[in-house]
Amino acid sequence: MPQRSIFRWKEGRGWLVIASGASTEIRGMALNRLAADGAIACVAPGQDSSFADVILDDFADLGAPSGYVVDLQSEDDDTLLNRLGEASLIVINGHTLPSEARSELMGAAMDGIAQAYENGAIILAEGDAGIVFGLQLYDSDEITGFNWIENTIILPGIEIEGVEAFANHALVEYPDRLAIMIGDQSAMAFGGDGQIETWGLQQVTLRMGPAFGQNSEG
Repeated sequence: MPQRSIFRWKEGRGWLVIASGASTEIRGMALNRLAADGAIACVAPGQDSSFADVILDDFADLGAPSGYVVDLQSEDDDTLLNRLGEASLIVINGHTLPSEARSELMGAAMDGIAQAYENGAIILAEGDAGIVFGLQLYDSDEITGFNWIENTIILPGIEIEGVEAFANHALVEYPDRLAIMIGDQSAMAFGGDGQIETWGLQQVTLRMGPAFGQNSEG
């Protein structure tokens, strides 16, 4: 498992990019990491396929190769696994509660996403979809995320009212965790060789629980 400084994240050859929301600049940066013959897959938890089509249109305007929508609700498990597993860039953008996004993604869909990531794909999680890649979900203390970035609370869009207060409270309750708060038009990217980058406006704030000895912002 790659590790750098206080972060540990899922083993794989790809990139995991957590963005505050839809950003043409960040999408372009993700596209620049795409292999020349790579395929783009888009999933949108909590939305119908037309929402994902709009996202693919934006990528097409940026010069991306053709992409396809993977419908989490209608595709069978084999199709989810195959279509996601063969992608070189997977965009995940959903307007739903993190616990509901987790429910739609768990199982064959997440297996396919993991397979693509392990093979070198870029996983671009936008907005609330990024929350599920941490350990603790913003909307539920009882349901955990997929923990790709170990022991973190991921909070894209820190301008949302109550998010910072939630992070502070959670870190008192769980002192061995980290809170990653990602501001507007910004992203944090984790690479398979131990790279950590901030993209876009680079408005990323880190808070550490008391077990780390101090709180930090960056």
